[in-house]
Amino acid sequence: MEKRRRPAAAAMLLVLIPAASRPPHGIVAATESSVQNSEQSFGFNLTLAKTIVEYASAVYMTDLTELYTWTCSKCNDLIQGFEMRRLIVDVQNCLQAFVGVDHNLNAIIVSIRGTQENSVQNWIKDMLWKQSDLNYPDMPDAKPSQTPFTRRGSYMEILA
Repeated sequence: MEKRRRPAAAAMLLVLIPAASRPPHGIVAATESSVQNSEQSFGFNLTLAKTIVEYASAVYMTDLTELYTWTCSKCNDLIQGFEMRRLIVDVQNCLQAFVGVDHNLNAIIVSIRGTQENSVQNWIKDMLWKQSDLNYPDMPDAKPSQTPFTRRGSYMEILA
């Protein structure tokens, strides 16, 4: 089963690479690391992108002790000096996330695991989502996320 997915992923990557090498219509690539259009300038940092992907990958680790102590197999390279502050695990809601500090980036990192591939419960819960209107205390002008897949359970667990 795993072998079938790899060729599909490789084929998708081959489809995306030629498209990604050309800038979208109306955008001119000024250099390798910056893209400009008539209104805004965007910068792309490959090292930062790889770092973010490594954090996103690490949250899927199943050995929670290694994840919490940041000794897991994915907890190296660009994210080696990360300081874990909180590991959030909620089996009932299929939630796993962590919060910590990356001193090299001078940034707070929040990484939330998405749907687990082999969890039927997780897939069913994702299909039964309902957008929630949330109140933000002491912030009368704050508006809830317009992301349609924001689940109240995930938001409330992270706040806990």
